[in-house]
Amino acid sequence: VILNGVIVDSGYGLFGVEEINITLRLFLTIGFIIFITNAYNLIDGLDGLAGSVALVISSFFTVWFYLNESYYLSIISIATAGGIIGFLYFNWNPAKIFMGDTGALSLGFLFSVLSILFLNQNSSLTTEIHKFQSPVSAVAAILIFPLFDTIRIIIVRLVKKKSPFEPDKNHAHHVMMRLGLSHRQIALIVSISNILFIVLVIIFKDYADYILLPTLI
Repeated sequence: VILNGVIVDSGYGLFGVEEINITLRLFLTIGFIIFITNAYNLIDGLDGLAGSVALVISSFFTVWFYLNESYYLSIISIATAGGIIGFLYFNWNPAKIFMGDTGALSLGFLFSVLSILFLNQNSSLTTEIHKFQSPVSAVAAILIFPLFDTIRIIIVRLVKKKSPFEPDKNHAHHVMMRLGLSHRQIALIVSISNILFIVLVIIFKDYADYILLPTLI
């Protein structure tokens, strides 16, 4: 992937950091791809949940890359969205088919790569119309649910003095199920929340990350 130009190219202005050395860039790229790939896999715990989130993420990338004339990336994104729509028809509760690790890890890997390409292309834009002054916050909003759930579950397990890699029933969707919500309700709530976070960063795209990122958190 890195040999094809998919690499965290800078600090993107986060905490005032722009230029970073090549070694750190490689470690950040590999770490980001591994983290997002696995984070997305962790949310695949209910009928329709991972698919609904994937539809929101791929739809955003479809529109943004198209508006910025990266048509091949837009085609990849819309093809993913189309495939997910067909999948959700059979994965909606009660599901007849399931995504599994292969599907979730593949989507997580794709979204991590598209996120890096989004960051790099956003930083190279000369027009302000579609440019985010807070690109890291934008990626955080796009991937908000897998990011939130993974970071939260790691903290919860460490507080309980457990290994962060030890499986349990404390994921956000498990908590929502214990509150009495159905698979369909959880998938819809999470998807709508994801959309609202994306709308938030679009509205405030001219604000810097040091303002918008704490707001998202």
